[in-house]
Amino acid sequence: YMNLNRSTIGHFTNRAEIDFSFPAEISGLALKERKGNLKALLGLSTTDWAKIAPGLTYLLHYPYGCIEQTSSGIIPLAGIRKLVSLNLIPGVELSKVDGFLKAGVSRLLRMQRSAGGFAYWPEDSEIHWWGTLYATFALTAAKQAAAEDAKAGFEVPEEALDKALSYISKRLFKDKDTSDVHGYGIYELAAVDLALNGKLATDSLDILLAGYEERSTEGKAFLTWATALAKGSNAPKAREMAKKLTPKMISVRTWYDSGPREVAAALAASIQADPTSKKNDDFAGSLLKSLDKEGRWGSTAHTGWCLYALSQYFSKKTLGKADDILVEVKQAGKEPQKVRIGATSVEIALDPEALLTDGKIQLTAADGKMVNWNLSVTYPELATNPESLNHGFILSKEIKNLNGSKEFHVGDLVKVSIEFVDDAASK
Repeated sequence: YMNLNRSTIGHFTNRAEIDFSFPAEISGLALKERKGNLKALLGLSTTDWAKIAPGLTYLLHYPYGCIEQTSSGIIPLAGIRKLVSLNLIPGVELSKVDGFLKAGVSRLLRMQRSAGGFAYWPEDSEIHWWGTLYATFALTAAKQAAAEDAKAGFEVPEEALDKALSYISKRLFKDKDTSDVHGYGIYELAAVDLALNGKLATDSLDILLAGYEERSTEGKAFLTWATALAKGSNAPKAREMAKKLTPKMISVRTWYDSGPREVAAALAASIQADPTSKKNDDFAGSLLKSLDKEGRWGSTAHTGWCLYALSQYFSKKTLGKADDILVEVKQAGKEPQKVRIGATSVEIALDPEALLTDGKIQLTAADGKMVNWNLSVTYPELATNPESLNHGFILSKEIKNLNGSKEFHVGDLVKVSIEFVDDAASK
């Protein structure tokens, strides 16, 4: 079987009940087939940080391939790494984050071409413009995360990042290529890439700010962010720009026109322009409210940007000291588990067999303080068992890597051969 992971989040004061239901067919599996495949983990925290754990877990397990998918994993994990190192995100291990970032950076660099830009897939030769801007932002975020910790298990080569920045700067200011640079707010992301790396002077920023009022809301947010970062920039101007940002959380949009990403960009810009603005709380609240029941925002791109912006928001919050709160977790037929949570988060293992019998989990917290929780449950996907699909046909599958290797990596070209045999007819 292949295993599925399902997450749900919530919060409570004093007491609450979680009611989780496995798919009906799971109880029909033999105990030996369930053993090792059923898992249930409950994360508890006194902060909203617990709410973003499922989204991070989703990105850690997503099968990345193209420039967007790989970058969408690197961006939030780099942004959130500091919080993970402080044990503030339940169920997310620093070693796994570093392992993903190391592999992700390596994969991005395999898509960089000699001119400095990036292709959309490792096997492509043509440079993809907005993919280049996206990848450069991801490498910048990873570089910043590595700079915060000398023991970080990954690094970003300066030469590769400098080549990417030079390519972006040349295309914008020397070649003045406008073939597709204005599309979907991505043009404005170029300004953020350059500014984050100290490569955007005031005169260059003025060029990018031309026609600011005609830009999309997301584009305005990126330019506001760049204005707050640029060398010799006008801080009061950036604050005024941030005050006028009015993103809308419209869910029915494409990757190129994303409501969640629009709010995330506005949050990141506002934090940089005015860290004390009340609008930061409003934007962060809007993102948290738009989380789906599994703790993410739909696509990898949406989830990645939202998590990155929230990581910047939460990182600005003073951790301080927190009184321990005693939380009791009770499953039917099991002894209660009691844990104390304070400034850091806690994750406890539940009995998955007990949860299969009775999906109710009773939570009780002392002192009337709010506690956030996230439940992560893993179980087999029965459709992946060939035997369960045998109704008179025999199915065989062969996968070959076209590069001749016996190993498979995301992005490799493969040949898949599938053979169907009517077993009933042959008899």
